[in-house]
Amino acid sequence: MLASVGFLVGESFHPLWGGEVDVPSYIAFQETPLQPFWPLVVAAIAVPEVFSVFSFQNPFNGGQMWAIRDDYEAGNLGFDPLSLKPEGGNALLSMQNGLNNGRLAMLAAAGMIFQETFVTHAKLF
Repeated sequence: MLASVGFLVGESFHPLWGGEVDVPSYIAFQETPLQPFWPLVVAAIAVPEVFSVFSFQNPFNGGQMWAIRDDYEAGNLGFDPLSLKPEGGNALLSMQNGLNNGRLAMLAAAGMIFQETFVTHAKLF
């Protein structure tokens, strides 16, 4: 959800690098000195993605190919050190609906990126 807001605000307000970045958001990162930062981000994202392989059934032990395990609960990584996940009921449903709002915001951000990249090649505002 922050990406959707940041995409819109970032084109009008540039607090970093002296306001010298005045390009569409989809190429703004290329105008900054942060390119060496991305290998660290990719490595940090790769760790949970590698472990997500274990959510699939083992096709060598009689499981179907590309099928998710029956006991797998989507989004439950078994890591909640601050006990933020509600136990159940309406509180859990409310949190899950909040995640759906985040998914909608990701689609909105993808739409903005598509518009700038392929349709207009210009800033949104």
